[in-house]
Amino acid sequence: MKALRLTRDSANEAPNAKLEDISIPEPGPGEVLVQVHASAIQPSDVLNVKAEKPANLSFAQAACLGVPFSTAILCLDKTQATSGNVVLVISASGAVGSAALQLAKIRECRTLGASRRDTDEVNTAKDPELSALATLTDGKGVDVTVDTVGDPKLMRAAINHLGTKGRYVWIASPCDGSSSELSFDIKNAYRKEHSLIGVNSLAYSVGEMAEKMRSIKPHFESGAATSEIC
Repeated sequence: MKALRLTRDSANEAPNAKLEDISIPEPGPGEVLVQVHASAIQPSDVLNVKAEKPANLSFAQAACLGVPFSTAILCLDKTQATSGNVVLVISASGAVGSAALQLAKIRECRTLGASRRDTDEVNTAKDPELSALATLTDGKGVDVTVDTVGDPKLMRAAINHLGTKGRYVWIASPCDGSSSELSFDIKNAYRKEHSLIGVNSLAYSVGEMAEKMRSIKPHFESGAATSEIC
């Protein structure tokens, strides 16, 4: 059978991926043998080979961090989120949203989560206009919004709550066939100098994404960032 194997000469080196012919394994007690007819290799799989695993994470934990955290880093870098900024994360309970919250806190930002749950600061199901943000920001609006959903109605509401020089970044669009068109108050946007930024993680090379992940490795090892998104 064909197998993609990861090998390395020492624990300090990044593994190499190689397609090899191996014998069909025999399942032991309590194990099963699963036949895989086809399997895709995602950018995150390549990234996990190129970047080194934090010592305090298992391979299973590290394997699911690539896409969420690298995408979150791109969003925060593009919006230049810095200490003291108020950062709103839409779909804070999702993988990318959770990663963005963790990384924003590491940057000493004040974070606000929005989701369809009461455990976050804004419940988008009960408050689709995000009216709670006016009180939460003392009427000043948020500095950065990281939108991992891309719903035009929710986007329009969130843009209305951007503060002066506010930055809005999104990584998705409707996937249910509904319209992806967005309308907003351009007069308010230019007067407040708003910035709207789209981020497509597939537009970056493996090397660029690996470097992003290496930059936050110390945060995992210190415990400031966790794999609880998985």
